[in-house]
Amino acid sequence: MSLTNEEIYEHVETLYQAHYLGLVEDQMSQECDHMLAIIAAAEIQEVEGATDDHQRIAARNEKLHQLINQSWDLPEKKPLAEIYPKLFEAWEIEMESCPLQQVDEQSRDRFYPLVGDSIFLRLLKMSKRSLLILGQLPRRFVNLFRKEKRALHYWSHTIPMRNLVQRHYGARLIEDLEGLTDHFFGGMVKEYLTVKAWQETMALDATHAAVSSVHMTDHVLAFKKKWSESTPAIIAEIFAARRKAFEQEYERAGTWEYAKWKLSDTKVAGWLMDAHESWSRHQYEWKNTIYAVFEDWRSDLDIYILQQKTLAELSQYQEAQRQKLTKYIDPDIGKIQQFITDALDGLGQPQESILKELKRLHYQTVKQLDQSLVPQLSEKLSSQNIVGHINKLEVTVSQLVSELSEEHIILKSGDYDRPLKHDDFHQISIDELITFETLVVFQNELARFKTQMFSVLESAADETKDLDHIITFSLSSAIASLDDEKSDQEVILIAEEGFQRASSRLSEIREKLQLSLSETSDGLEAAVQQFCDSLTALTHNENTRELKMRITKAKAARQAVQVREELQDRIKGVALQLWEKSKVNYTVFRAELSKWSGRFILTANKPELTKQVSDFLYESQQALDKLPLIYQRLYQIEPLEDLELFEGRAMEYEALQSAFKNWKLGRYGATVVLGEKWGGLTSFMNYAVKEVGFTHSVSRHALEGNLYSHDDFITMMCRLFQLENIQNMDELVSHFHQGPKRVIVLEDIQKMYLRKVDGFQALIGLNQLISRTGQHIFWVVTSTIYTWNYLSQTIQINQYFSYIIELKELTNDQIINIVWKRNKISGYNIQFEVEEERSNDKKFMKLTSAQQQDKLKQEFFSSLNSFAKSNVSMALIFWLLSTRKIEDNRITIGTFKNPNLGFLKALSMEKVYILHVLILHDGLNVAQISEVLNIPQTHCQLMLLALLEDGVVFEEKSTYMINPIVYRGMINLLKSKNLIH
Repeated sequence: MSLTNEEIYEHVETLYQAHYLGLVEDQMSQECDHMLAIIAAAEIQEVEGATDDHQRIAARNEKLHQLINQSWDLPEKKPLAEIYPKLFEAWEIEMESCPLQQVDEQSRDRFYPLVGDSIFLRLLKMSKRSLLILGQLPRRFVNLFRKEKRALHYWSHTIPMRNLVQRHYGARLIEDLEGLTDHFFGGMVKEYLTVKAWQETMALDATHAAVSSVHMTDHVLAFKKKWSESTPAIIAEIFAARRKAFEQEYERAGTWEYAKWKLSDTKVAGWLMDAHESWSRHQYEWKNTIYAVFEDWRSDLDIYILQQKTLAELSQYQEAQRQKLTKYIDPDIGKIQQFITDALDGLGQPQESILKELKRLHYQTVKQLDQSLVPQLSEKLSSQNIVGHINKLEVTVSQLVSELSEEHIILKSGDYDRPLKHDDFHQISIDELITFETLVVFQNELARFKTQMFSVLESAADETKDLDHIITFSLSSAIASLDDEKSDQEVILIAEEGFQRASSRLSEIREKLQLSLSETSDGLEAAVQQFCDSLTALTHNENTRELKMRITKAKAARQAVQVREELQDRIKGVALQLWEKSKVNYTVFRAELSKWSGRFILTANKPELTKQVSDFLYESQQALDKLPLIYQRLYQIEPLEDLELFEGRAMEYEALQSAFKNWKLGRYGATVVLGEKWGGLTSFMNYAVKEVGFTHSVSRHALEGNLYSHDDFITMMCRLFQLENIQNMDELVSHFHQGPKRVIVLEDIQKMYLRKVDGFQALIGLNQLISRTGQHIFWVVTSTIYTWNYLSQTIQINQYFSYIIELKELTNDQIINIVWKRNKISGYNIQFEVEEERSNDKKFMKLTSAQQQDKLKQEFFSSLNSFAKSNVSMALIFWLLSTRKIEDNRITIGTFKNPNLGFLKALSMEKVYILHVLILHDGLNVAQISEVLNIPQTHCQLMLLALLEDGVVFEEKSTYMINPIVYRGMINLLKSKNLIH
């Protein structure tokens, strides 16, 4: 069956219209709908939880980001058949119905020259014409004698029809459709860039979208209409050109001009492959272009979101600082002012006895101001709460920056008007760009403001301390003036002047605070604005590319330094090993020599415990007293309430969470959390109770004293849980089973025994209660690690708990963070001291100042953690003890060296046993120590007084405990004597 050219054209056009062109139009419609959705999302809307325009704009930009993320991911190169499978299914069917060959008469043009024919072709046509005429001569001669002339025909030609259709409508048409691809993507990219430019004009403006969105919607609809109207003309032009080319080759195919071998199956297959490859590459490169547009848009939105969240955080800071003054400081100032006002009013009233009134006021001043109001105000001024909001601003911004870790691409050229190869892309990380320069400058500014604020607060706290002294001194002077025969009016005036001076001083303190907060707020606003302006500069690709180059160069320089250092290390490696080995041998030799010499009377060392302890503690206290009050408060040994300072313990937290989940599934889940004294155990429980998300009510109690009998245990449980008429364990168990399921946290169970006969009954009672109620109550107890090990060996307490969570050692980085978080809040700069011996280290001296400080910092904390063994309180104490000097806003830290606690070895074994039981029981009183060790109380009292005088122990509420400064040395001593494990 033969097909006419018209039929073939109609079939092909219908096929492409149904399975290609219609899909392209649908895709453009979808993209326009996407643009309209972006425009609609750009309008400011009320957002739940948003309190200002910055939060609403940030939420709007996040919504835009989500919309943009829904399309145009990293493109993949796909064949045409995969993208339009129905097109190729229909094409295969069409080709099966198309004849392989078709015979037709050649046209007259195949025998006569045409304009543009080559000389060779003209000669060829002349030969064909001559042969044609020669072949027609018999018919021409016969026609001379016929009444009805027979027509003269041109030669026929056999057309390889299917291959010709494949060439033009299967290969060349696909190549022609690249023009439609240009029209599709070119228009779409341009329109998306228009929408992006519009969105950027109002990215920082809360009102612009409401004005412009209608106009932009009309603009997109107009573009869609114009594109839809122009596309048919482009398609018609492409198909008309291809039809004409097909008809021209149809006339020549199978003739001498266009031999059949030129349309062989192999050639046609090659054309089809090339056409498909060209179309796929062209489509892929255009998708690269649109992907680059969206990547640029995504990175810009990341920056705009960061800007708005930073500005929102600034607004929250300013409001919080204002409320800190009005709600946190002003009430205390008001109470003091009210006290002064009431006192002045009282002095203004007639008095029966001026002396009696003055003494009353003096008593009240001491009681209310000196012992309560003034210390309370001074403490608030010296706390980190006021400055903490600056730190929160810094932490929040740094966290927001770190969340922008996803890499984006930018173009080398910055133009989106053509298909792009993958080589045109640059990979960038937004957080790296911001952190490299912008964030550092911002953090330096915040550090400066924190230092200024701390200076003002320190000054205000110092001035506040003298308020009560001003008043008491004036009252004492007024009382003394009575003996000088002053008149009552003169005496009252002296007293009133003291109160008025104190009032003026208080007003000055308030004004200074107000001025400082205002200046800090203005300065922070300028710093935030500068930070946001620098972020805006990153939305310009030329700035980003320049910064990327600087980062690349900096990394290359750093890598070169590292390579040089590694080479130097290898060269010096052997020498250093020999040197270290020599030092070790020398140390061993000196130790052996000292040990042998100590065996002889003349050379033996005499213990000087008291002098060494007192000297060590005196030097330690001197180091602490040099520090600013605020800085000391930041490093106080007390459980954390501000959980922003909490660090690490992720594995322990997950273990507690897992225990609770298993208990909820009906399993026995009794849990114990273990840690060293002052090792952060209570801080961890503060964090865990808040963060685990217990779905049941939580009862939490910290045990005090040292109870040990069964009756003590019942009494304690009744007191803790406010129970009445509970006489025995069965009634206690019944009470807990009758109540709702809940979580009970008992801290410091090391205080529930005495190491003596029948001294474990309270703990045994607790074990019984936990085992009998464990399905109904989720029990969590805490204990010091050394007590737990002892109890596990004596009464096998570990058998009653399914989960034993021990606080593991912290890493050096975590110890650094624990210290550094506090220091960042303080606003002080830390400078690690470069010792004299370091100046001889050529490798060290070649480092930059920043690299030297980083190296000293890592060495310091590595040594500190090696000594503290992850005991947070030990780390904080010896961090403070390592201070060398304080100048302006800089604190110099010396090289950490293990403290010389060798004097503890001179303690007698009697004292060692006392210290041993103090550690196992977490503190005892004299009577309890006497009972545990079975020694007379008077003798025990004398030894405790000696230890107290030496500073090895301290007394708190008649309970003796190990001094934290010597705690680590005491632990090592007891381990060496095999008393604890």
